[in-house]
Amino acid sequence: MSVIYTEDLRKQLEEFAKSENKVVTPELMSIIENVAKTGVTCYPWVHLKELVYFKLSQIFDIFESNCNTDIGSLSNTSSNNSSGTSSPNSNTDQKKTSLLSTQLINSQEMKDDEMLKIKNQLNQSGLIRIKNQFQNHFKEYKEPPFTIQRLCELIVDYKIYTSFSKYLCAVEKMGTVTSTLPPLTPSEVIEYNNNQQQQSRMIGTENNQQQQQQSSSPPTIDINKHIDSQTSFIATTTFPMKSSSSQNDEEMKDIDEEL
Repeated sequence: MSVIYTEDLRKQLEEFAKSENKVVTPELMSIIENVAKTGVTCYPWVHLKELVYFKLSQIFDIFESNCNTDIGSLSNTSSNNSSGTSSPNSNTDQKKTSLLSTQLINSQEMKDDEMLKIKNQLNQSGLIRIKNQFQNHFKEYKEPPFTIQRLCELIVDYKIYTSFSKYLCAVEKMGTVTSTLPPLTPSEVIEYNNNQQQQSRMIGTENNQQQQQQSSSPPTIDINKHIDSQTSFIATTTFPMKSSSSQNDEEMKDIDEEL
């Protein structure tokens, strides 16, 4: 996989970093996709960092909005349960007992829902704190972190994660490293791509030679299998044996000749 570098993309990235109303175009997204595949950066980190930071923030917002929606739906369910308990009183004792049981059950469900809602809110506040810590730490990188490829992969494939907590944990781990990888210069990109092409040609040549050798070489004979087949033939083949009467006749013929 070749590293993609163009002056046009560099200018677009620079304009994006300076813009207040940021919009990630398909061309800018191709930069992240290329880093996710190659693990190599070649644009000024001060600008690329803005792009990666912005995309991660967008994805964080998506997960946070989903969490708020889940909490809101849980709150609506609790309110619906509480409103369902206000049924008209009945004159019969049986209906009064049934109404009391329903109220107790709904009351317990409301308590469980409220506790779950509080737990989710606490969990979300903890996740937001972890997110803020990661973002602050990410801004301090002077060069691309050693895990930049994995971070770009998490941006490209974020939809495979079903929860905010799992995604944030994966991202947060990538931001704890201290080692960095400096971006390549335009001349180094050319050299890198040339080396990649040479390696690809060498691998292709070796594969072609192996295929030619396999097609031109005579078929091999499994000697062990051939010996085994002959052995089994000898072991399973029976030869006719002379009967006892014929043996006696031959013996009598020999005696007569001697006499």
